[in-house]
Amino acid sequence: MLEKEKVRNSSIELLKIIAIVLIIISHAMPYGNFNNYAGYVDLNNVSTNINNLLLAIFRHLGSIGNCIFIICSSYFLLDSSKVNKKKILRLVIDSFIISVTIFLLILIFGNYNISLTETIKSFFPITFNVNWFLTCYILFYMIHPFLNNIIEKLDKRKLLIVNVVLIFLYSILNTLKSDLFYYNSLVGFIVIYFIMAYIKKYMKNFSADKKINIILCCLAFVCLVVSIIIINFIGLKIDILANKLQIMNNFTNPLIIIVSFTLFNIFKQKEIHNKAINYLSSLSLLIYLIHGNQFVVGYLKGSYFDYILSHFGYNNIMLYVLNLTLIYLLGSVSLSIIYKHLIQTNLQKVIDKLYIFLKIIYLKIEKKLISLD
Repeated sequence: MLEKEKVRNSSIELLKIIAIVLIIISHAMPYGNFNNYAGYVDLNNVSTNINNLLLAIFRHLGSIGNCIFIICSSYFLLDSSKVNKKKILRLVIDSFIISVTIFLLILIFGNYNISLTETIKSFFPITFNVNWFLTCYILFYMIHPFLNNIIEKLDKRKLLIVNVVLIFLYSILNTLKSDLFYYNSLVGFIVIYFIMAYIKKYMKNFSADKKINIILCCLAFVCLVVSIIIINFIGLKIDILANKLQIMNNFTNPLIIIVSFTLFNIFKQKEIHNKAINYLSSLSLLIYLIHGNQFVVGYLKGSYFDYILSHFGYNNIMLYVLNLTLIYLLGSVSLSIIYKHLIQTNLQKVIDKLYIFLKIIYLKIEKKLISLD
């Protein structure tokens, strides 16, 4: 979502486009969040309703999309040794402008009771983790050169040991219980990063074997779906799993990791260059910031599903989810193009000046701190 190469392989960029579509489908589900609306469905609870079970399964597509983006970024960052500070500043400014703009539009044209907390979060989207992926990515991007230094000093055996430990603690055990061993999303990013490092350095034959990757991808995805169905079945009989239907919905889930890595290997093998695909892929971050905004996935989506429930009912709920997915996709792509050409292109001079100003302040503070005994 966030990486740019000088000459980009459009196959990987196409995979990023697929990933953002998967995330949009996931966000189009009528699940609850900070604004539990009348039409929301608690996707954590097991259900005898086939529609609810389908919603729960489709909700996992977002984790696959997130994992794919982390994998794509990791693949390129492993060859990077520097942090582009202007890039970080641009990401923060883009997030701020989009968040505040949507807030003002909702405030002016919407008929919602916006809380003080939601207002404050709109002006500090990075600080308050409103767009969790972007906040986590920035932190991850800032430390990636140090991770590369660690990886370079590890031989094959030691890197394998690190991966085994990380996968066991933060993939396998984390899937069973998400708060074990101080897990958080940044730790999840690092786990994916180390897995990619090992695969990129020492599993080139596996990465190039299209047949085995297709087989593994299909098997892992089928196992994921079957596991959700089994959890739902057991949860109907045993109360301990009655509200655990989303327990598999984490981008570090072993099955989701396998699906995402094998998809990456499959797409990476074909080297193509297509300007249209590259352009659409370059909009991924903006699409994410727009359609994933707290007011869009909260208030606007809530109003949509309240209307659907009261006028049509939920018998064809998946049809309405796909309809909202199309609305999200077309709307966010259109707005992203407008933002990119009317605002983002004119921000560079502001970013350059702001960067120089912040750099001067930082260097003065750094000099002062270094001079202290």
